[in-house]
Amino acid sequence: KTEAVHESSLSAWFDRQLFQLDLLSEEQVSRLQGTHELVNERIGCILDPLRPWGKRFRQLETFIHTNGRLPTSSSADEQETFLYSWLVVTQKQAFIKGRLSPQQVQRLNSLHPLVAKRTDGWASELLRRQELSMDNADIILQ
Repeated sequence: KTEAVHESSLSAWFDRQLFQLDLLSEEQVSRLQGTHELVNERIGCILDPLRPWGKRFRQLETFIHTNGRLPTSSSADEQETFLYSWLVVTQKQAFIKGRLSPQQVQRLNSLHPLVAKRTDGWASELLRRQELSMDNADIILQ
């Protein structure tokens, strides 16, 4: 019975590590991967480059490196306008809602100085929203 409890506890810990994989350092991920072949396989599935965020990120990265600029909304190319929307709308909303990991923000920032400028703007907007929310809470409490 004790072994089953220990195994259950270990399983819960491992699930938390997988859930927070984006928050772990490369060394921590590497150590986890080195513990067992099945653990490595499970982590490999999570880090799969075909996962939606990574796939879109690589498309944006390729676009920027190929064209030397960010995608625009006014382009006749559907792929370009999609990448523009993914960056400007989808990623901004994910950032504001706290759904982008620090590693994802860092990866976006590394793409191009104008992307880093955007994420800085998102952070400023988030801070303003939080300040407004606190101001409104103060008014309600008065």
